[in-house]
Amino acid sequence: MVPGLEHTLLALDQPFVVLWGFRSIKEAFAPPRDGKKVGRRKSHAELWPGVVAEVRRLRREKGKVSRLSYREISARLKDAGYCNERGEQFNPQSVRAMIEGPQERPPRRR
Repeated sequence: MVPGLEHTLLALDQPFVVLWGFRSIKEAFAPPRDGKKVGRRKSHAELWPGVVAEVRRLRREKGKVSRLSYREISARLKDAGYCNERGEQFNPQSVRAMIEGPQERPPRRR
């Protein structure tokens, strides 16, 4: 969708919408159907597939009592030479996001 076009399309008749390649105004504002992400951040799996595989392997590994915590996994990643884009240790919440994958966001309140 062309930015700023929504007001123009609402004022125009149906034939002009067809000129833009859409069959209706509703189709012009609908998200693309090709399944690709549009205008969002890339997931950890897309940015660092090797790190995500290592995180999942470490999560399955047993610690002293039970499985490793996110903080322990983060420390082990740093020791293994994996760090985030700023060169720092991964935040434990980032480790959690790598394991659980993308989460659904609640709708915004208006």
